[in-house]
Amino acid sequence: MHSTLYNRFSYFYNPAIFSGLGDTMKNNRFLVMLASFLFSANAAAADKTSWSYEGLADGQDNWASLSPDFAKCETGTNQSPVVISYTKPADLPPLTFSYIKGKVTLRRDFNTLEITFSNSNTLNIAGDEYSLKSIQFHSPNEHTLLDKYYAMEIHLLHESRNAKKLNVAILVEPGKENTELKSLTSSDTLPFGQSKDAELNASAFLPLSLGYYAYTGSITHPPCTENVEWRVLKKPLQMSYAQMDYFIKQLGRNSRLEQPIYNRTIYETKY
Repeated sequence: MHSTLYNRFSYFYNPAIFSGLGDTMKNNRFLVMLASFLFSANAAAADKTSWSYEGLADGQDNWASLSPDFAKCETGTNQSPVVISYTKPADLPPLTFSYIKGKVTLRRDFNTLEITFSNSNTLNIAGDEYSLKSIQFHSPNEHTLLDKYYAMEIHLLHESRNAKKLNVAILVEPGKENTELKSLTSSDTLPFGQSKDAELNASAFLPLSLGYYAYTGSITHPPCTENVEWRVLKKPLQMSYAQMDYFIKQLGRNSRLEQPIYNRTIYETKY
C-alpha cells in the first residue's frame, strides 16, 4: 500500500509535469490531487471491507476483527471447510443437475476467479430446486477428503427461491484434458479486475460419478455466513496439467483452513 501511494504521489508531483508552473501552483495542485486520492481510497474502503487469505493484518486469522459482520468467522460453530473422515452412510437423494450451454463471464478479482451465467441452470434435490448463481475456484483444496490433498477445489454456488444456500464442492486432479473447458483455458490469463466472455455448459465441471458427502456449514470466506448446505462430491474432476495451471497461477493461495466439525454429522451416499 505504501509503495503504491508513493508511486502515485510521485507521478502527481513530478517536476517535469509541472515545469512551467510556479511553486505555489505546484503545491496547490499537489494538495488537491492528494485530497482527491485519499477521498477515493476512503470511499472504496467504506464501500467494502478488505480481507485476504494470508495477509498479516487482514488474513483469515484476523477476519473476525475486520468487521462486526465477520464475527461468525471466529464464533461460528458450523463453519466450513471441514476434514471429511468420519461419515455416516445414508440413503441420500441424487443430485439432478439441469445445466445448459450458454454465455458465461469469467472475472478475476483479488481473492478468486468467478464465473457467472446469463442463462438459467438448476439443481434439484428431492423436489427442492436451486439456481446456480456462480462458480468459484480455490487453490489448493479447502475440504480435505480422507486425508488426501488436491491442488484445486471448485464451488458451484446455488440458492433457492427462499434464499436457502446450497454449495457443491468438486475437487480437481490432473488427468486427461477437459475439452469442454477449452473456451476458458485456451486464452491468456486475466489481469486483476478484468473479465472475459465464453460459451460453456456448467456440467463441464461435474465428474461422471455424483456420489457425495453432505453436511451443514458456512460460506468459506467473510462474512462466513452459516446455514449453508454442502454437497462434496466423492470423485474428483480431471483436467490436464495445462488447464489446472491456467487457473492456479491466477488464484495464488486462496483457500481457508479446515474448521472444527464439533457435533456435526457428515452423511455419505452409498454410491
